[in-house]
Amino acid sequence: MLETYNDERQHGAAENILNSTRATDFITPKSRISRVFRDTTLELAEHYPFARSLVNSGRLSVPCRYDARR
Repeated sequence: MLETYNDERQHGAAENILNSTRATDFITPKSRISRVFRDTTLELAEHYPFARSLVNSGRLSVPCRYDARR
């Protein structure tokens, strides 16, 4: 277990940084097109379940995935 700990934690940290960056970018869009995407996504999410998965919320509480890494 100790032999793979460093690799697993580096992967976990990278995934957390990716998810938190995406969430921050969604919350505070840095371009006009990003704002249009965010606003449209939020409007659609009120009425359509498919759009709710586009709202980047709660992903930091999901366990890391170790797909095809080994």
